Amino acid sequence: MTTDLMNIKQVAEYFQVSESTIRRRLRERKTGDCTFPVPIFGFGRVARWHKSDIESWNEIEAEIVTVETATQRNRKVELAQKGLAELGIKIPKPK
Repeated sequence: MTTDLMNIKQVAEYFQVSESTIRRRLRERKTGDCTFPVPIFGFGRVARWHKSDIESWNEIEAEIVTVETATQRNRKVELAQKGLAELGIKIPKPK
């Protein structure tokens, strides 16, 4: 009998990341910083996910996630500050 449940190792392999990355996503989910699928805890304290949940989340996440590097964020801040300066609005520097 084949099952469609995946353990943490299988989920990590599916996303081609480490198991610690999956654990971090679980922690982030608890704080609301991530939309990672809810695991099923029916086997002791071992997390299991339905494969269909993982696949669905991967499809949705690929459509809505955009990656912004620190350099891109810094550039946006610089441009915003320059624009405000041109308007005569002074921004205090962080301490």
